Amino acid sequence: MILTPESIPDLAFLLTYCPRLYELGLFTLPPSVPTANIRALRLVECSVQSPILYDLLALFPAVRFLTVGTEIVAPPPSTATPAPALYELALKRSLRADILTWILANSLGSLRILELMDLPSADMKDVLRPHGPYIHSLRIFRFSPTAASILRSCVNLKEFVLSSLPVMGPSLDNLPRSIEHFNLNSHALSTPWSPFIPLIVLLPLKRFTCDKCSRSQPGFDAIERLCGTHGVALFADAPNLWPNEDPVAVSSFPRGRSTDNFPLMN
Repeated sequence: MILTPESIPDLAFLLTYCPRLYELGLFTLPPSVPTANIRALRLVECSVQSPILYDLLALFPAVRFLTVGTEIVAPPPSTATPAPALYELALKRSLRADILTWILANSLGSLRILELMDLPSADMKDVLRPHGPYIHSLRIFRFSPTAASILRSCVNLKEFVLSSLPVMGPSLDNLPRSIEHFNLNSHALSTPWSPFIPLIVLLPLKRFTCDKCSRSQPGFDAIERLCGTHGVALFADAPNLWPNEDPVAVSSFPRGRSTDNFPLMN
């Protein structure tokens, strides 16, 4: 929803009549709206100096699924209400350590899904390290040595989503031995498959997902053969899109979108 001064009364009116509203996406913050039991919040855009994030989380203390889609440099106000315990955090841009620390202050033990679209900093790695053992799904768009370190800290990981593996980047060695689903959402014109063979051979994979263009790339036949040998379900017809899923808690991955999730959002 895009808010303008003229539409704020309409939003307030709508929220009053939507007591079971589950997810809300905003481009800016109204000065005053009724508190609702919002569980999923997507902050799509705001000024980098805006305190909107802190205001929104104070306004909607029931949020468990948070997407921050913009850069934020405004520090948490000293009077800011503590952030809620999150189940999922998706960051489209990297955040400063003090901001990330504030967001996750009450999420140790509850954070299960972490998405990093931007290159994480070393300071972010230090903030995320204590949360690693509790994370079950890690989505990394831009792989780097720091991202690899975060990955290795997730010792109980069940799902790993990766966009591509840089030619000169870190390897996929020493991955958590708990990964059951690997999703390669590649945007590269040509994907070298050899780095992914150990995942099939060494990990307890149940499912290997890649986009529908993968079958035509050299070396894919080896992936197909190994999946068959090791009893790994191969799904090579996925659209070349980053995961866009229902914001619900799950016990297995992939989560996806389904009408079966409606009761969980009601």
